[in-house]
Amino acid sequence: MSNLNFSRFLYKTVLYLLVVFFAGCSPEKNTSSTRVYHNLTSHYNIYFNGEQSFLKGVEKIENSFQNNYSQILSVFNYVDADLASQVKPQMDRAIRKATKVITLHSIKVKPEIDKENLSKQEKEFLEQPEYNIWVDDSYLLMGKAQFYKHDFKAAQYTFKHVIKEALDEDIRIQGDIWLARTFCETDNFNNALKVLTVLAANDTIPDKFVGDVSNTYGDFYLKQRNFEMAVPHLTKALEYARDKKKKTRYSFILAQIQQELGYFENASDLYKKVIKMNPPYEMAFNAKINLAGAYDVSMGNSSEIVKELEKMLKDDKNIDYHDQIYYALGSVSMKEEKIGEAIELYKQSVAGSISNTNQKGLSYLSLADIYFERKDYKLSQAYYDSAVTTLDKSYPGYESIAVKTGNLTRLVDNILIVEREDSLQMVAQMSESEQKLLINNIIQKIKEEERRQRETAESKDQYNLGQFYEDQRRFQKTLDRSGKWYFYNPETLAFGRTEFRKKWGDRKLSDSWRRKNKNVISFDQEAISQEGSDSLTTGKTGIDDKKSVEFYMKDIPSNDSLMMLSHARIAEALYKVGRIYQTDMDNLVKAAEVYEELNSRYPESDDYLSSLYHLYELHLQQSHYEKSNYYKNLIIDKYPDSEYAQFLSDPDFYKKLKEKQDEIKRFYENTYILYKEGKYNSVIDNCDKALTDEKDHELAPKFALLRAMAIGNNADEAAFKEALVELNKTYPQSEEKNRADELIAYLNETYTVLKQEEEKQIAKEIYLIKEDQEHLFVLALESGGTDINRIIFDIINFNLDNFVNTTFKTEGELLDNGLQIISVRSFENKATALEYYRLINSNTDVFKSIERMEYSFFVISLDNFKTFKQNKSASTYLKFFEENYLP
Repeated sequence: MSNLNFSRFLYKTVLYLLVVFFAGCSPEKNTSSTRVYHNLTSHYNIYFNGEQSFLKGVEKIENSFQNNYSQILSVFNYVDADLASQVKPQMDRAIRKATKVITLHSIKVKPEIDKENLSKQEKEFLEQPEYNIWVDDSYLLMGKAQFYKHDFKAAQYTFKHVIKEALDEDIRIQGDIWLARTFCETDNFNNALKVLTVLAANDTIPDKFVGDVSNTYGDFYLKQRNFEMAVPHLTKALEYARDKKKKTRYSFILAQIQQELGYFENASDLYKKVIKMNPPYEMAFNAKINLAGAYDVSMGNSSEIVKELEKMLKDDKNIDYHDQIYYALGSVSMKEEKIGEAIELYKQSVAGSISNTNQKGLSYLSLADIYFERKDYKLSQAYYDSAVTTLDKSYPGYESIAVKTGNLTRLVDNILIVEREDSLQMVAQMSESEQKLLINNIIQKIKEEERRQRETAESKDQYNLGQFYEDQRRFQKTLDRSGKWYFYNPETLAFGRTEFRKKWGDRKLSDSWRRKNKNVISFDQEAISQEGSDSLTTGKTGIDDKKSVEFYMKDIPSNDSLMMLSHARIAEALYKVGRIYQTDMDNLVKAAEVYEELNSRYPESDDYLSSLYHLYELHLQQSHYEKSNYYKNLIIDKYPDSEYAQFLSDPDFYKKLKEKQDEIKRFYENTYILYKEGKYNSVIDNCDKALTDEKDHELAPKFALLRAMAIGNNADEAAFKEALVELNKTYPQSEEKNRADELIAYLNETYTVLKQEEEKQIAKEIYLIKEDQEHLFVLALESGGTDINRIIFDIINFNLDNFVNTTFKTEGELLDNGLQIISVRSFENKATALEYYRLINSNTDVFKSIERMEYSFFVISLDNFKTFKQNKSASTYLKFFEENYLP
């Protein structure tokens, strides 16, 4: 036989023997050789590769995990969901390998042995549910991989299987530990406690697992912010830790807990211990920073701590950490009650912040707390607002901070309304020349501020507008507002900037930041006509431009009607301020002051009676019985029929009132049953009775809607709509109005004549005939997405061709309901406006670019144009126009 043929024969023979051998090692057979084969294959081939993939994922998490030193560190680093998604490939591979061991190499069949005269050990062996020792390990590996990829539901199922089925006691203990961790991560603390209690009661647990039980127990309490209970478990975990990283981490966490609990000396000792452990730079740095936070005046002089912090400021390695260092210095000053010094240091902390938004948020929060304690609610609101914007939402107490911020925002908002209206009223008393002088000074200040902003923006790359506004607010000082106009008040401007950020977010300083498309075409007079007979404005109008006199003049209450509205706004805002002081700020003294100011200035206001009652409440709470009795008697004498007077006279008043309300509720329920039975006349009678006897009770809007629905079933569409409209007028703030609006919209769509009649009626109510007033020509396009530049040019060209000696101003504007309007102004009166209307109406070429669109055009008086922009309905105005302008 040739060598080549012999080699082929040998290869086939070996291959045949291997096939025969492996066939004999099927998991369906349980012999010593099959057990050896499947255990070796499972361990060194499959399980090993799965475990290595798992360990690589764990290592990746450890290397990528970012500690948040502004909060107590987490015991474990697997809590980050983003990192969990990053290691999904490694964990999925580990799961596949574990699954392969379980599905291909599990041996459950019993071995074929003589069952007579078996020893105890042999009996136990025979009763085993599994004969591949690596199956238990594979289930545990699978559960841990599921856990690390945050598939907690699957992990929980797997660990329960491990606990129930694993033969190895060590594997079962690890299953318990990981199941407890799974429950903790899903906030299932009751079940976590059950598992941990059983583990802690097991005195036979090997020492190698005691540390893991303890750190899991510590994590269990930390997650619930039960710091006192976490301490002994983390202390024990530290005792059993063999890994330097774990020792350092547990020590740091224990130091943070001691600091949180107010045991500053213990915290300081632990921080010093951490520093001596030579931890990573960031942890060592934060240990030094926290030493300052743990300083207590009872511990002696702070000079050494301050000296160390100032030394850290000079170290170039700490440039990125200046915010934390200044914050630590501020904390020392606070504890020494050097409040002014602390404020400046906290401000420096914010100014020095580069990328650590959590630290920035903490500095804002500290400033906010200081000003709140001082009852400087305006500055406090500004800093709380910045804090909730920058702090992570997981920060402890974030929700309560957000609520406080909301309350302060409402308070400041209403205080500013009072200041604004007072200022505007003051300006209204000035002569026209005095007004213009004041406004021009403001405009000059704005221009100077814009110039300074541009210089600031140029000096800082990636500087954004929101950040700039925050920086400005931080360094503004409270000015005496006496005799100053609203727009001079820096606190007002700071609040406005806060509102800006809420609406538009942080934005980089750039021109036209508000526009979606910043490539806005700007037209001027010369670009359109050498004669300069027409001009086009597509940007800000004078009313919207803060550098125009018109912007400031538009809000001045220049007549009696506007002055009345201004006073009404002040009265309403004062009442709201009083309520916020009383209910949200718990500042009873300030609340009483505001109510008294309201009653002194506006004794005829709608809230006068309510404020009297609140003054009664406030003085009663403060045991000012003489004053509380004064307000009680005032209410009873002056408003004997009011609910307040009846309650103050009869302690059972509200009990009786509830009985009456229950009676009305039963009457409504019975009326609704009549409606369902189709007895519409009876329904209308009942509703009329309810609305006549007690028009203002809480079920009145429901009666009104039920009445309208009965009319709709009993009469024609016009009567139905009339009843719905009446409901809306009578109960404009009710939920039933929304349903009525839906029904009216349906009727208008289905019966167009009803909509036309409605528009005609609305037009009569809101528009006035003013033939001698200045007029405008208006083109209205229903399509909000249309490019109006073409039609604007066509109108301008029409004007140039037909009105050589007349200058018109053509403007395009998009209303917030999507209606686009183009206006041509101005015409001396109705007659001249109609001449223009007839001429452009006869020139069809002007409208060629929009002939496929829905549009209308008309002329309108200046006052009616203001109303039109509020009503935003071209079809409604056309009803008025057709009746009063066209023959």
